[in-house]
Amino acid sequence: MVGLKGVGCLDTRRFWLYWQLLLPGSGRLVWQTIDYFGSPRNAWLASESELATAPFLGPKKAKVLAKKRESLPLEIIIKYLDEIECSVITVVDEQYPAMLKNIYDPPPAIFVRGKLPRSDKAHLAVVGSRWPPPMELLRRKPLLVN
Repeated sequence: MVGLKGVGCLDTRRFWLYWQLLLPGSGRLVWQTIDYFGSPRNAWLASESELATAPFLGPKKAKVLAKKRESLPLEIIIKYLDEIECSVITVVDEQYPAMLKNIYDPPPAIFVRGKLPRSDKAHLAVVGSRWPPPMELLRRKPLLVN
């Protein structure tokens, strides 16, 4: 697993993480933006007016994106991830699951507590709310017990 300790502030991995934090669950928009600007770093450092030149964003979405980017408490989040021993694996890391990388819109980064299983084994990840409704817990129980 790859943590964030010792990663320079302009390291490529850090920009992949920033995009994951800025737009969780918005893989397509992240990938479009990074493709348009050529790299996660260039996209992250683009000004609001530069963001507005992207045809899939335009001025209104660029303004919202730039404002959200400015208000994201990145260093606080990164410190918290280190405190809870949560590793960050970015799409450019060797440990990033190959099958996940091959889906339509892979997340730029994943958060892992514990160890990832070997790549030659079947995997199951539970994704969702930390406080699921009771009926959802009952539905998932057979999956989690086996």
